[in-house]
Amino acid sequence: MYKFLMEDWSIVKTTSDPYKSPEQAVPRLVGRVYKHYKFADETFIVTSVLEIMEDNLVKTISGNIYELGQPSRQYEEWLNRDKEQPAPEPIAKAETPEIKSSFFKKLIYWIKGHKSKDAICQRCGQII
Repeated sequence: MYKFLMEDWSIVKTTSDPYKSPEQAVPRLVGRVYKHYKFADETFIVTSVLEIMEDNLVKTISGNIYELGQPSRQYEEWLNRDKEQPAPEPIAKAETPEIKSSFFKKLIYWIKGHKSKDAICQRCGQII
């Protein structure tokens, strides 16, 4: 298990198969990676499917752990407005304000597809 730093990140729901329906899309982390053994710092990558997200750490099904730095400015703006709009394309440079815990709560319920604005604790399943 390896731990890497991800900056200028966003989470997108994608399918690797063009014949799958949009409902079968799974969340993946995209952004600029640092301290990765396969990639040079600032390389833009797409991770494997997300398994667990807790605080500012994300674990993928491949077992890698990513510490989240600043999210993409466009992604953060999108999370704070109408969820019916498609997610923005990642941008080249991060220009984001300080991350607040409410940001991560919104992110968790979006990933899990919850309709309410309550976030679900990944450990115990309770509404936060």
